[in-house]
Amino acid sequence: MRQIKFVIFLMMFTWLSGCATAPKSPTQPEPSLKRLGDYFTISGKLGVRTSKEAHSAHFLWEQHAENYQITISAPIGSGRIMIQGNDQRIDVQNHEDRWQSESPEELLTELFGLQIPISQLKNWIRGIPSVPHADATLNIENDSGWNVQLFDHSIRNYYVAPKKLFLEKDDIKLTLIIKEFENLEVENPKADRN
Repeated sequence: MRQIKFVIFLMMFTWLSGCATAPKSPTQPEPSLKRLGDYFTISGKLGVRTSKEAHSAHFLWEQHAENYQITISAPIGSGRIMIQGNDQRIDVQNHEDRWQSESPEELLTELFGLQIPISQLKNWIRGIPSVPHADATLNIENDSGWNVQLFDHSIRNYYVAPKKLFLEKDDIKLTLIIKEFENLEVENPKADRN
């Protein structure tokens, strides 16, 4: 009698475990991950450290092809800076003043006393070296004199962006921590006319 109960138990167990297995669906290839395109927004925290001082702030970066708008919000009471421009011009303003220049890096150096590689950052954020001979891995060495390290990555809607960028040149160390990002798809207006 024990053997019959055991056999019935095994048969029920086998039958139940077969019911619990989900039917296999045809395998779909996983979509490949893509880098951020020419239109994106990112936000996070920015840290700047030199041998003499250190600062941090929050930032929002909006990139539209060659044009960017970066809002930097310093800690409470320290104000906000808006930077707009592209590789040929830059406009920087705070609540009191406004500065313009045809050389983005020179103006930022003049205003803040440090070199900030604004023209290359849009590529580095996307994990792309700004010079053709640089290694397109997590470490970009000597790209316009900067050493760039990308740490970890976040994935959103099959787009990938680094969670952290560390840039170093001479005694300047910049850290960008990306908390949010979104790739902004641009519709093709010609497609709607057909």
